Amino acid sequence: MNSNDLNSIEVELKFRVEEPAAMLEQLVNLGAIEGPIERHQDTYFRHPCRDFAQTREALRIRRVNLTTDPAGQGAAKGEARITYKGPHLVGPVKARRELEWQLDPSDPQGDQLQQLFELLGFGPVATVTKLRRTMNLSYGDRQLTVAIDDVELVGRYVEVEVLAKGEDDVPVARKAVTNLAMTLGLVTPEPRSYLSLLLIASGQ
Repeated sequence: MNSNDLNSIEVELKFRVEEPAAMLEQLVNLGAIEGPIERHQDTYFRHPCRDFAQTREALRIRRVNLTTDPAGQGAAKGEARITYKGPHLVGPVKARRELEWQLDPSDPQGDQLQQLFELLGFGPVATVTKLRRTMNLSYGDRQLTVAIDDVELVGRYVEVEVLAKGEDDVPVARKAVTNLAMTLGLVTPEPRSYLSLLLIASGQ
């Protein structure tokens, strides 16, 4: 979920799904509007001085190709974004500060930024590749996003997300995410990140 607001906190739950088409149908019936279909290549980096796995932070370059093809072919537009995700806040639903912004057109695929990271000692860990279909809807008094992801080597997942407006808003945002997940019949959250799941799947 994109944000350049320094006070924004991403609140989300992720679930494995077997029938994405059925989930899409439920969301449409709830009035959700589909956004662009995106193919993501998310390259994650390790910090030269601290262990992000221990601090539960993340730093990545996301390379995005937009397409209207549900199979993810025929990309119409590309861009790159940088994302930093902070440590998880205490609580039953994942919540963490997120900063994300689009890179300048002079570095449309983030190659220059990746070179800079590597020169500074931020080594690449792995690249998570996925096809994402995003559905946006009003639920209660919140605007939520449901992302349906087909992740290479990992599987199919649904992420239910909302942005909290600072830490005071996190409990309400957590309740909104939990309620929508229950409405969609999603009951067993997957706490691990796509990066963690990919590393397990590839034996790293």
